[in-house]
Amino acid sequence: MWEKLIERAKRAPAVIIAGAGERGHAAKRVLSEYGISSAVFANSGMTGVVKDGVLTVREAVRRFPGAVILVSVREGSGEFRAHVEGILEEERLRGGNPGAQDMEIFVLNDMDEEFRRISEPIFYRDFHEKLLELGEISRHLKPADREECFDRYYINDYVERNRRYIKGDVLEFAGGEIYAEKYGDSPRVKLMTSARHREINPTADYFADLDDRSTLPEEKFDCIIATQVIMYVNDLETALENLRYMLKPGGALILTVPGPLFHHSRNSHHMFSFTEESLKFLLERVFHNYEDFMYYGSLEYAMYMLFWMKKNPFEKPVEHEYLYTLVMGITAKNQ
Repeated sequence: MWEKLIERAKRAPAVIIAGAGERGHAAKRVLSEYGISSAVFANSGMTGVVKDGVLTVREAVRRFPGAVILVSVREGSGEFRAHVEGILEEERLRGGNPGAQDMEIFVLNDMDEEFRRISEPIFYRDFHEKLLELGEISRHLKPADREECFDRYYINDYVERNRRYIKGDVLEFAGGEIYAEKYGDSPRVKLMTSARHREINPTADYFADLDDRSTLPEEKFDCIIATQVIMYVNDLETALENLRYMLKPGGALILTVPGPLFHHSRNSHHMFSFTEESLKFLLERVFHNYEDFMYYGSLEYAMYMLFWMKKNPFEKPVEHEYLYTLVMGITAKNQ
């Protein structure tokens, strides 16, 4: 059936693709592989709603007499075909369009398996070529430092939405921007860095490890901001217990972690990524409470991560897609 369509289309003045949706665009792409560039989209006109710049089938039939018609819609293709046949019959009876006598209708649903077999290698090749192109583009968009990384919009947003807790004595983990100073209410900020990696911030106030309570101060802080920190520890539950150990009664932990899609380079000491369920389980187990869970991510920013691109400084991400969760935020109280 598909070969017959191609043979007929090569002799026709145009291919009218009845249905300008996803399958219609797929059909147009595959037709172009056969050197057929005369395909045009047309809406049925059955609903009375017509997109700007898209012909109705009736208009297309009159503009391209003798064309081949391909019904590309998946749902209701039988009804759509009957509608097109009715239009052709009216055109034949009306006269003035001799090409209507020779116009043939094909239905993509009738050759679904054949179309899939032919189209999939084309689309895989297209996808591979686009990935190579994206890889080349991404070489010009690498982050120069941590604050340019793709996840910083998300982390900033989560800390800002919990800024009411950032006051009094605040602990933050050194390594980049100090969120407490940016969003806090005149906090007294102390910085902590790993005793094993003092080079991260040689001027930190504390050199300690969340795995080792003997290196940590007890009930010292009204708020702890731990952004992308617990992903590096050896024992998650111990680390969270020690974060709670450092909080004053009633103090708050503002936590962000990498989501299930997030990955780091091989040498980053990255130990864990999280799902919503695992993160909530850990906070409930250690703090017996949590609030303000948020997920952040999108298909576009998932691609930024895969190509390790910097955040887009011209447009902040506003829509978040759970399927592409890259960063999660959660807050807990030392009750």
